[in-house]
Amino acid sequence: MDSAGMYMESLTTPNPKYILLATDGEPNCGMGGGNATDGPGAIAAVQAVAMMGFPTFVIGIAADAEAGNTLSQMAIMGGRPRATAPEYYSVSSSADLAAALMAIQSMVALPCAFQLGGVPSNPGAVSVSVGGMVVPMSDWTYGPGMRSVVFADSGAICASLKSGAVQNVQISLPCDNVIIP
Repeated sequence: MDSAGMYMESLTTPNPKYILLATDGEPNCGMGGGNATDGPGAIAAVQAVAMMGFPTFVIGIAADAEAGNTLSQMAIMGGRPRATAPEYYSVSSSADLAAALMAIQSMVALPCAFQLGGVPSNPGAVSVSVGGMVVPMSDWTYGPGMRSVVFADSGAICASLKSGAVQNVQISLPCDNVIIP
């Protein structure tokens, strides 16, 4: 978790960042060596990374009640617990794993909002294309501070992006006019 936190801190993009931790809930890299477990240390590590601003989703296969408790505490301290018990995403099959990943994706993905590199100098000249088709300005808006392009959550474009039917979005910001003497 320490390495994950350091890596996340090195990223400079403005997008929200999350960690997905998949584990059996029996951290066996404790200070005692061998098979010694360090549940409290694992919980503290997840909490420390969350306090750095990187919430953690926990997916796990609990072998016993103690491991399940550790997983639940990790999910709570990671800042992204499930609303019901168990607080972690419990999986015992590939179908469970796929369902957990889809649930997490639906919480973190913002497929209908795209960050811009800055505020456009000529907002009326921004061009947006989805799936190779130019989208008129009437089908999208600027987000807060004109720093993003947002498609209506209930619209056909957003539905196509969410379903994965369309994956290519291009936003062109024109350059300022430069007069060369």
